[in-house]
Amino acid sequence: MEMKNIFQQIYKEIHIRPLIVASLGDPGRLIPDARKAHRDGADILEIRVDALAVKERARIEEILEEVRRAASLPLIGTVRCPQEQGTRSGLFRLDDGERASLFERIIPLVDFVDVELRSSSINSAVVKQAHQMGIKVILSRLDSVPT
Repeated sequence: MEMKNIFQQIYKEIHIRPLIVASLGDPGRLIPDARKAHRDGADILEIRVDALAVKERARIEEILEEVRRAASLPLIGTVRCPQEQGTRSGLFRLDDGERASLFERIIPLVDFVDVELRSSSINSAVVKQAHQMGIKVILSRLDSVPT
C-alpha cells in the first residue's frame, strides 16, 4: 500500500480506535522485529535511535530505509535524552549536540519525530526542521516513575 494511503487510513482510524506503536531498538533485530510488528498488527513503528550503538548510528539513514522496506508502516524517529530513557538497559547516553545531529539526519527519513519537552536546548530546532519538511512532531514528556 502506498504511504499516502496508509496515512489516510491512520488519520481515519485514529478517531475510531487506539493505534498500536511498536518500539524498536535492538540493533541486531530491527528488520525482523519490524516485519513481526507489521504482521502482528502494529500501525506505526518507533525507531529508538538512542538504543543504537555508534556503528549503527553512523549508518542510520541506511537502517531507516531498510526498516521502511521491511515493513510498509509510518516511522517515528526518537532520540531520547538520558533523563527520559527510562529503565531499559542498553541505551546510550547522548548529549544534546549528538542528539541534534541525529535528529537532523533522521527527520528527512521518518514520518513523525518525537522530541522531549524538557530538551529545551534542541527541541525548537527539531520542531522547526520537521515542520519545514512536513514531518509531524510528537512533543513528549515521559514519566518514568515505576508504578
